[in-house]
Amino acid sequence: MPSKKFTCSIRGFESHSFRPEREVIFFFPFCVMSSIITFFVGSSIGYFSSRFLSGSQVGQQGIIHSIILGFEYWQVHLHHWLIGFTVLILLLWVAVRKRKRGQSVSLFLLFFFGFCSGIIFQGVISYEDWHRIFIRLK
Repeated sequence: MPSKKFTCSIRGFESHSFRPEREVIFFFPFCVMSSIITFFVGSSIGYFSSRFLSGSQVGQQGIIHSIILGFEYWQVHLHHWLIGFTVLILLLWVAVRKRKRGQSVSLFLLFFFGFCSGIIFQGVISYEDWHRIFIRLK
């Protein structure tokens, strides 16, 4: 009786099928490690690019200016971590839809999960006013 074949679910490796006796021991860790490394590289690039492009202190303008929407009595500050969180939610929605259709989540998506996570981490850790989104004007 022929042994059952398995495939790796990372895009680009779907065509590689292997037998569970030996190759699964070597190929499965490769799939997991490539996913972890891709996420780590994305989060590192997101963190350091966010640190470089944003202001070094609260209230200081960075290379990319803050997005502040002004209304009559309120200001809405769209922090970069909030924008990154919104993009992360959209990417998660795309990943869930792909999985429901039976498609694999690509390394490209994993990289941008990490990139957005790095932006969020830098925005929350580096600033004291990270939670102030709505600012009442006097």
